[in-house]
Amino acid sequence: FFENFISNKNFKQIKKSKYFKRLSKLRNFVDIRIFFTKNFQINLKILDYLFLKRIFFHNNKLVNILFGKSLKYKVIQNLMVSRLTKSGRQYKKKVAVLVGDLDGHVGLGVKSSMDSKAGIKAALRKAKLAITKIRRGYWEIEEGKPNTIKYKTSGKAGSVVVCIKPAPKGTGIVASKFQLNVLKISGIRDCFTKSFGRTKSSFNTIKATFNALSSSYKFVTPDYWSIIN
Repeated sequence: FFENFISNKNFKQIKKSKYFKRLSKLRNFVDIRIFFTKNFQINLKILDYLFLKRIFFHNNKLVNILFGKSLKYKVIQNLMVSRLTKSGRQYKKKVAVLVGDLDGHVGLGVKSSMDSKAGIKAALRKAKLAITKIRRGYWEIEEGKPNTIKYKTSGKAGSVVVCIKPAPKGTGIVASKFQLNVLKISGIRDCFTKSFGRTKSSFNTIKATFNALSSSYKFVTPDYWSIIN
């Protein structure tokens, strides 16, 4: 299905087009081909293939086209930070923004800026570029949509280590405030979490939770061997 999608006749017209200079800024070869299709109807299987092959997007507008209105964002942390310079203390606002479609895709962007609005825009752009797919599964019986994570995963940021474990239906998300926001927007409904280190540093806790979710494709089970090969 992927080869048929890529072999599009419209791709031959790229060099002749007046938009070639603008499109040439896209670093990824696959991004250019997807961007240039006239009838833009993309299958979720193709998206899964891109994530499995570690092909990421280098233009946040492509993410808007692919996910459409299903993509939602949330500002989960906004703090004042400072650093000492020769002229005195310099204050900035550090923002963490989450992006997700509540169906297995999530991205995280962190940015510090003098203006909070500009910081949120930049963090949102970063989150769209860092969007990844999360592997979800079931506890015992495979009924309906997957409700929990496939298997136990862990992620680290600074001194904080976050472990996420699968849970049966109806358990809910057993996690702290910041971990709860990351897990909710990614589409996980039931799971257990355990954290170590200095969890008081909220940005490290958020990053560690995101790293734990993004490492869910670290182990390739037999049902994915045929896709990767």
